[in-house]
Amino acid sequence: MSDNFIPKTAACDFRTLLISPLPPPAGGIANWSAAILQEAQKRDDVEIFHVDTAVHWRSENDLRMSRRFFGGPFQALRDVLRVISTIRNVDPHLIHLCTSGSLSTPKDILILGAAKALGVPSIAHFRMGRLPAIIKSNGFEWKLIRRAMLFADVVLLLDKKSEDAVKIALPATQTMRIPNPIDVNMVQDITSNRKENVTNNKLYKIVYAGNCIPTKGINELVSACSGIKDYEFELLLLGAVEKTFQKEMERLAANRGNSKWLRFHGPMNRYDVLSHIHDSDLFVLPSHTEGFPNVVLEAMALGKPIVATDVGAVPEMLDEMSREPCGWLVAPQNVQDLRNAILDAIMHPEKAKTFGKRAEKKVFAFYTMDKIMAQYVLLWRSMASS
Repeated sequence: MSDNFIPKTAACDFRTLLISPLPPPAGGIANWSAAILQEAQKRDDVEIFHVDTAVHWRSENDLRMSRRFFGGPFQALRDVLRVISTIRNVDPHLIHLCTSGSLSTPKDILILGAAKALGVPSIAHFRMGRLPAIIKSNGFEWKLIRRAMLFADVVLLLDKKSEDAVKIALPATQTMRIPNPIDVNMVQDITSNRKENVTNNKLYKIVYAGNCIPTKGINELVSACSGIKDYEFELLLLGAVEKTFQKEMERLAANRGNSKWLRFHGPMNRYDVLSHIHDSDLFVLPSHTEGFPNVVLEAMALGKPIVATDVGAVPEMLDEMSREPCGWLVAPQNVQDLRNAILDAIMHPEKAKTFGKRAEKKVFAFYTMDKIMAQYVLLWRSMASS
């Protein structure tokens, strides 16, 4: 998608330049960008210009370092030049840069440095769950991220652990925490058009949605389910997968007697993903790392019990420390923890149902698009007027 903007009337007295990827490929930041731009079109108090930084020169599952090492710098240079050109052409009051860190950090430094040199205030929106570990390691990756943060006027984060870690490491840096929003329109459409799931009349259905790669905990999930012998269920994996990895997981699944219970569905549109989650009995996200996973919000909005790893903002989303948790939290890369949580959900359907109801209530109370967008607009307006 080409760079674009959303023109508004004179009622809007500030201009935001959003720098972030758009689908395709799908992903947390890309989906967030699309949702924010769509919401902005409905409002008269937001004027957003956008530079799309999505990677289009390799497939979303092609994670070879050689490809990223040689192709990444060319895209980074192109993105930096496009941002500088847009700043000069539209004169925004601020820039809002979304990043997942890692190999994109040098590009982030260049963009934030250019904004500072051009006198444009900036937000560095770090959408990643690894920040506490990166800061603790005090290695080269942290030194790069630290430089990017020092260029930014505001460092925007998704979870409390990350915010606390940044405050300790960079006490003079202004930090804020705003959670991800969810557009509930499609969720409500699916809920109203599909019959309520009745567990007793069908095979128990466990669903995972996202890229099927090792760092998403797929190995641990299949291993955990392979060890459950006394209950019948099916595990649906919704998302792109490489053939070699799929075959490896099917061989692992066969430890349960056969691999028919494990089903790969490949990439699908969001409506179909949400429909599968709606029809499930349990949603599982066993990732090794996350920032603020939208798919967990979507499962919560659909009233589903959730098993997820203790990463990023997930503990806050599922209220792990409260008296009324919304799901099960497990240690990342811990097969036994994951198996025990899944077994608890299967063995205690009323408990699972209670968790699902709490999750749905929390989403509509705190995470709807109108509530989160109001927080962004308040931040943007305060920076534009300073």
